[in-house]
Amino acid sequence: MISKNKDNILKQIFVTRTHGYLDVSLKRDLFNELSKSFNGEFARKHSSDNVLETLNISIPYKNRIIEISESDTRPLKFKISSDSLQAFELLISWKDIFDKILKKIRRPQIEVGMKDFDDHYLIKSNRSDLAKKLISEEIKNYLLKYNVYSISIATNQKSNKTNLISVISRTLDDKKSYEDMIMLHQLLIDNLDKQNIIK
Repeated sequence: MISKNKDNILKQIFVTRTHGYLDVSLKRDLFNELSKSFNGEFARKHSSDNVLETLNISIPYKNRIIEISESDTRPLKFKISSDSLQAFELLISWKDIFDKILKKIRRPQIEVGMKDFDDHYLIKSNRSDLAKKLISEEIKNYLLKYNVYSISIATNQKSNKTNLISVISRTLDDKKSYEDMIMLHQLLIDNLDKQNIIK
């Protein structure tokens, strides 16, 4: 059992952090089902040479659209754009070996008080108070459970839009995992609303 878990972790790290090839056509039915379950729109695109495929879903949630994409060479990605109420920047990403060394030398910028989470993720923000409120217990648990690679939230001052972009592991392959990722992003939208960051 331990060796199987190690193999899965190694596969997840390798496939998520590289642009290796994974045949996304095997997930067409899954994307179509998800689209129907969440009243979304499903679309497929091919590269000009018709070799590479990209799967897309657009899911309405409140007054926003959650855009989901995954391709043969790119990981599962979520993107949400909202009107801004205030400037806010947040980056949650895997810690690499250098971040872990620096942690021993100095305190990290932001910690949320959950050891597993603080050990695994680096958090940077222009508003640590809002960042801590935004990253609820449920959100932390989703991020850890699915080993989400990164979440970035940034306000574009010119367009007055706040964009949320997340990169997820390319190894997810079951409906429940994708549903949980959609739930995670709905929670993020709800918390951004609650903290008056977006409208």
